[in-house]
Amino acid sequence: MTLPGWKEEKVKGGVRWSLTTTPHSYCNPKIEQCHGREIRGFTPDPPDMKQKKREQIFVKIWKVLEENESLSMDDEDDRLVLCGEITDWIEQNLPAVVQEKGQKPSG
Repeated sequence: MTLPGWKEEKVKGGVRWSLTTTPHSYCNPKIEQCHGREIRGFTPDPPDMKQKKREQIFVKIWKVLEENESLSMDDEDDRLVLCGEITDWIEQNLPAVVQEKGQKPSG
C-alpha cells in the first residue's frame, strides 16, 4: 500500500521520492495560509546492488555458454556461433538491465 501523495522514481544510483501532504483539517483559512507541504528526498541503492546485478548477468551468460558447451573455442565458426548466442541474449535482456539502472532503453 502506498501513501496518498507518495511518488517515487527509479533513477541512476537510487530512488528519487516525494510526499505531498494536504492542509490539516484544523487549518483556519481566515487566520492563516492553508497549504500542503512537499517533502522530497533521494535514497541511494545499496552499494552491493551493482555487484548483485553483475553476478546475475554473469550467471545468465554462463548458462548461455553451458548450453553451447559442445562448441570448440579452437574453431572460428564455433566462436562466431557462440558470440551470436551471447549477442542474442544481450539484445533480449539489455532493455530490462538498462531500465533497472534508471535509464530508458534507446530505440
